[in-house]
Amino acid sequence: MNLITKLIFIFLLSTLCFLLSPTAKAAKLYFQPAAVDLEPGRLAEAELMLDAQNEAINAVEAELLFDADFLELVSVREGGSIVSLWLNKPAVSCQDNLCRLSFSGVVPGGFQGVLKPYDHNYYPGQIFKIFFKVKSDSSGQLDWPTGRVLLNDGLGTEAQLSLTPLAINFGGTVQPNEALLIKDTAGPGPFVPAVSQEPSIFSGKYFLAFLATDKGEGLDHYEVAETRSKAVPEKNWNYAESPYLLVDQSLSRYIFVKAVDKAGNFRIATVEPAKPYRWYQDYLVYVIILIILAMVVLRFRKNKARK
Repeated sequence: MNLITKLIFIFLLSTLCFLLSPTAKAAKLYFQPAAVDLEPGRLAEAELMLDAQNEAINAVEAELLFDADFLELVSVREGGSIVSLWLNKPAVSCQDNLCRLSFSGVVPGGFQGVLKPYDHNYYPGQIFKIFFKVKSDSSGQLDWPTGRVLLNDGLGTEAQLSLTPLAINFGGTVQPNEALLIKDTAGPGPFVPAVSQEPSIFSGKYFLAFLATDKGEGLDHYEVAETRSKAVPEKNWNYAESPYLLVDQSLSRYIFVKAVDKAGNFRIATVEPAKPYRWYQDYLVYVIILIILAMVVLRFRKNKARK
């Protein structure tokens, strides 16, 4: 075999090995649409999407940067998000003219993609939707200083990630999004709180776990009330997060959980007492009985003394 034949053989073998070797695919965070042409003062929207590239993504966290002199972020909606547990809900913080939109959340069980009926392919899922306006006759973008996703492998392995900024250009028009202008009147979806007990949580005391979803503007907060009455209370609600340490460890009270969305709509779920309260369990009942008996005895003695 001469030199030229050897070189051709090595080249073909290298090419074949490259083609047959497994290539790691990077998950993608990107906006849909990827670019917007917009006049100042007009409203536009974009969806932040996660393409898992057939990996099982368990967690996502990132930051987006934008110039406050150029862009006004009107609203962020998490309704319909693939993220069901937010560690840090999307929030904006600004220093001088530089603003950051940061977030982090978990997808229990991992996210590989959205499945559609009669289709075995995986499709990207929405993390949240933003509504924004531009303030000046210039161009800019929402850029990524940091971002990462973790695999659902039990180890929290960081997966490869591709980040694509959102380009916003001056020029053209985008119709106002009526969905943002119309008030969200639909409350959070039905949910079922559960009372549980784990040695590693609250030193083994009873706690309440709950999770609601909202397809509108997204959830704002939860409130919890514990009462002896099965009627929904009008006051004495406490702000709460899951898991919530129960005040009544005897589990004899009704538990009400109120999920409130960003538009002020709410839904209340009720947990029945595991050990219903009985009147004879209240020591005050016995105190009252003893007082009544004492009054009867005193009355009897007075009547007897008069005779």
